[in-house]
Amino acid sequence: MSICLILSIAISAQPTSLNYKKKDFVGEVLSNPNFSLGDFLSWGINSKTCRIGNWNVYQRNADYQKACRSMRLNPYETYKKIRASWEVLLIIENQDWEGALVRWASNNVFAPKIDPELRHRVSIVPLKLKEY
Repeated sequence: MSICLILSIAISAQPTSLNYKKKDFVGEVLSNPNFSLGDFLSWGINSKTCRIGNWNVYQRNADYQKACRSMRLNPYETYKKIRASWEVLLIIENQDWEGALVRWASNNVFAPKIDPELRHRVSIVPLKLKEY
């Protein structure tokens, strides 16, 4: 006769004391001025990992003002462009944006049909946004 003893131990995957702070999307854009929204998504920059504040946060932020001056950007216009880009990122992050990054040959019969609007949205470079 054998006895089987089973012990159950509750293991938490994440400690409750861990304070996870989201990155600032404005800072990410200023650090990577030539990145498109597709590039940001590829690097894991999305609404789960980043946040964006309102204009008052950046208006009083010396680092933001200094970064804009060093790049010869108007701080308010820059914020508006980045904010508009953030809204587009929120729209496309749950779509099949990976397919829109791939450039297929025009004669490739196996190329998937990609919505041209999605392709455009993925290619947006926040600091070069024309209309917002």
